Amino acid sequence: MALVCVTSVRAAPGASTLAVLASACWPRPVALLEADPSGGALAVRYRLGRTPGLAGLAAAVRNKDAPVDVLWAHAQMLPGDLPVIVAPESGEVTTRILRDAAPALADWCRNLEDVDVIVDCGRLGVQDVTWPFCVGCDELLVVTRPRAEELYPVAHRLRAIGDDVRSAGLVLVGERPHSPAEIAEQLGLNILGVVADDARAAGVLTFGGSSRGLRRSPLVRSVRTFVDNLFERLELPLPISGALDTGPVPAGELTTGDRGRAPALPRQPAPGPAGPPGPPPPSSAPPPPPPGPPKPAPGHGGPGGPGGLPPEYVERSRAGAAPAPPPPRAAGPPGISVGGPRPRPPRNGNPAGNGNRGEP
Repeated sequence: MALVCVTSVRAAPGASTLAVLASACWPRPVALLEADPSGGALAVRYRLGRTPGLAGLAAAVRNKDAPVDVLWAHAQMLPGDLPVIVAPESGEVTTRILRDAAPALADWCRNLEDVDVIVDCGRLGVQDVTWPFCVGCDELLVVTRPRAEELYPVAHRLRAIGDDVRSAGLVLVGERPHSPAEIAEQLGLNILGVVADDARAAGVLTFGGSSRGLRRSPLVRSVRTFVDNLFERLELPLPISGALDTGPVPAGELTTGDRGRAPALPRQPAPGPAGPPGPPPPSSAPPPPPPGPPKPAPGHGGPGGPGGLPPEYVERSRAGAAPAPPPPRAAGPPGISVGGPRPRPPRNGNPAGNGNRGEP
């Protein structure tokens, strides 16, 4: 199956947002692997547990013959049946894991037969620990904005690695101030596609907010088009049952009701034409559900534990010290105000706060 890496070279153009959106729009069974050497952000952003995640998967795939069930066992679920393997928040811990396990993990992901893997590699540096993923992937997507201060470092980086990777190209966020044709002509870069510079939709996915019109937003529509073109470029066959049409979900809705669900298993081929009737099944009992990711332990989010606790609270609990009480959290999802307006303080002796003495 396919291995696709998403990275950037300079600034923060939205590589993680593209990785999440591309995974949500992916037409085949897919898993999102967070491998940012600067530390993971998805677990905190979407209030997932700190485990299972990258550390457990890296240890499990030391056996090169590990089955695909190992991937599901170390995944947590986002809405839309999107499995994600989260990285530790600490950049030092994540870098040590990738330095030791990236070659074996990249080779194992590339040889999976039942699922595609999209890797969020963060920012691509010189001699980076994510280099094994970039060398072995089918497509390296370098996300950048079409600005001169970002384009020149990207151009130098792509020329330096051009002979080492299979295929690499730019994904532009917007078309201003420089158009794709201008960039390709003057810098000689391979432009794989353009996604809309839609700050509102990106903010909803990152920080939460109203999901009204999100599926029809310019960002989501452009990512869907980009994924379709990428499938044609890589000559990847679509599943028999068609593309999954779940679409992205805003960050505020990723915090409730979907933790602890079993990851999406590869779809089975559509049944063929009906044949002659066979003997009845031996039992009418429904088959057992597929194994899903283990439930997070108390203190790590999910059903049965106080989800969303800050790392300081968890670490104090593990050390045996009396944990400090977690900060109060609004009952609603991020981006939605909770409660009525605050009362205005008295002003000039008038409780109404309008500055007029004795006047209503």
